[in-house]
Amino acid sequence: MKNYLITTSVFVAMLASCSTSDDNNTITTKEMNVEVQPYVVMMSPGPFSGTQEIPHLVLIEEKTNKKHYTPGIEGFDYKEGTKYKLRVKFTLDKSIMDSGGTYKLIKIIK
Repeated sequence: MKNYLITTSVFVAMLASCSTSDDNNTITTKEMNVEVQPYVVMMSPGPFSGTQEIPHLVLIEEKTNKKHYTPGIEGFDYKEGTKYKLRVKFTLDKSIMDSGGTYKLIKIIK
């Protein structure tokens, strides 16, 4: 009987300690101002893509100076050699393995 009570107590404690936070929310979004550099860098889209590289825009986040790399921004036509300042919406889907996220143009600042 004593073992039954101990086992039950441990089981109840384990259930009570489970997280109740919403970890099912796999999509996060964030609006940010970025500066698009006047050049692109060539990057491989993934480890199994062979040697094919594609051009990526270089974005510098205004508040953090963090560099982001993306093959494009939805709704934005990039012309190489021109520096832009944009307001974009960044969406990251954590359920997609190796997702770098997507960028959508909100407005051109400069």
